[in-house]
Amino acid sequence: MTSTTTLQFLTCICAFFTGALISAGLNPPVITGPLEIQLKAGQSLNITCTGDTNINWTYPSYNQVPPISSRIVKTDSVESEKHISRLEISQLQYDDTGTFLCTYADQSRNNWTSVAVYVFVQDETHLFAALSPPIILVVHGDRGVIPCRVTNPQINATLWKGSTLLKEGNKLVYNPTVGFIIASVTVYFAGPFTCRASMNGRTEEKGVFLQYLENVKPNRPTITANHSNSYVDEGDLINVVLNDDLTLTCKVLITSGQIVRLEWPGVQASGRIVMSDAVKQRIESNFFTVSRNLTIHKIRNSDEKVYSCVVTSMNKQNNSAEVNVAVFNHTNVSLSAQKKFVQAEVGASRVFLSVDITSNSRATLTWLQNATVISPTHDRYKQSSRRDRALLKILRPVVSDTGLYTLWATTKNMNASETISLVVNVSA
Repeated sequence: MTSTTTLQFLTCICAFFTGALISAGLNPPVITGPLEIQLKAGQSLNITCTGDTNINWTYPSYNQVPPISSRIVKTDSVESEKHISRLEISQLQYDDTGTFLCTYADQSRNNWTSVAVYVFVQDETHLFAALSPPIILVVHGDRGVIPCRVTNPQINATLWKGSTLLKEGNKLVYNPTVGFIIASVTVYFAGPFTCRASMNGRTEEKGVFLQYLENVKPNRPTITANHSNSYVDEGDLINVVLNDDLTLTCKVLITSGQIVRLEWPGVQASGRIVMSDAVKQRIESNFFTVSRNLTIHKIRNSDEKVYSCVVTSMNKQNNSAEVNVAVFNHTNVSLSAQKKFVQAEVGASRVFLSVDITSNSRATLTWLQNATVISPTHDRYKQSSRRDRALLKILRPVVSDTGLYTLWATTKNMNASETISLVVNVSA
């Protein structure tokens, strides 16, 4: 890219911000001198920016040694109601190459105005400016940038995939202030690439790795509750007793190479409300789960609401799940037998005793036969339950199974029981 093209590029940046000036009642800041500067390593840079209000600067920072912040002197003044900020950087280095931005500091974000200067710091021993990071995420169909910037706009920069030179054209262009610009990323732009710079018989190479991401929507996450006195019903309702602790776990399935972010929007972390870091776990060779917990200690009535978990991919597509948390002052439970009197015959394969459960919490269930607790591992008495029903299945009933069967349901604040009479007859 020529110096003229670079100047046009920077002028577009300035024009972009002009719309904000009008609403703020401010004139755009102005930098004295050209918007592209070429200096040599060891020289000093002096930039002056003038505007209608306080001015801040941003500049390249790539862990230079010594750091650029230790080589900068900033002087601010007000003259004829104009704010003037002068920036002086001594002992320029190749990794100072980049954009120096003058911005209005004390305006709301929507009204910020800026003007940029791009500085090339020429160094014969460093043809490339600082490159960070060496791994670059690119998304299918999006515009991609490989930030192989040069320290002199006259340097010839090329991009290689293995031994193949990628030619510039409609799909790939080079801008010395930005790097190689990919118009629309495809799977071809995945894996290792080499940036090569050459000038006056000297060549320098930089390796970069493009992490290619498919432009796909992430899977829908699931939310589960970890609480001894709560359950999730078919309507995604979680019942919790006042002052108990509740942990919600949001989990999503991803494929190898997929990168996602899990968030609990609308939740403010505090000493009582804690959000864990995301945890990634391999479940198969190419599949992983990513989970993140939300723990609410000493739950309050004000915590009763709908909680959402949002999973967002690197290409900004998202999916979500939600649960409704209901807070009760006390637990309650009631039982109702579907049949209070049940008959069976000897020789039948099985007989069922069923009790409906209504409760705002998970109850502890115990079956008794004639006031004696039935072992959960009994070889003929099989117990099962779900949120709203308990079932006792008696296999191959015999006459001695006749009796009273009682289900006890125990919760934190309330207990209940229901009794069923079973008669096993000998067939005529």
